[in-house]
Amino acid sequence: FPVTIEVFEDQEDRETLKRERARSQNFNFSLVQIPVGSTLHFVRDENLTATVLDDKMIVFEGERTSLSQSALKILQRDYGKTWATVRGPDYWVFEGQTLSERKLAMEE
Repeated sequence: FPVTIEVFEDQEDRETLKRERARSQNFNFSLVQIPVGSTLHFVRDENLTATVLDDKMIVFEGERTSLSQSALKILQRDYGKTWATVRGPDYWVFEGQTLSERKLAMEE
């Protein structure tokens, strides 16, 4: 097996690579220890909630959907954004952290 050796100029470079790798992994709720049935809140309006359905999907406004699709729907409908895609874990909050922040914190 080939061995890859990574050389970093400093600790900041090492941390940047670590964060980018974490982002590239597909998000799932078990990875960040969020149980099925948990309530998530939208980052810009805590009155907008979703319920964790399984390891990858949520229920939002009565529909089975993804974090990204639900966030995009809210951003387009309520905030007039014309974006084609968003990274869902950046827009949903659990226990005071966005899901992206929670994932990074758990990896450190």
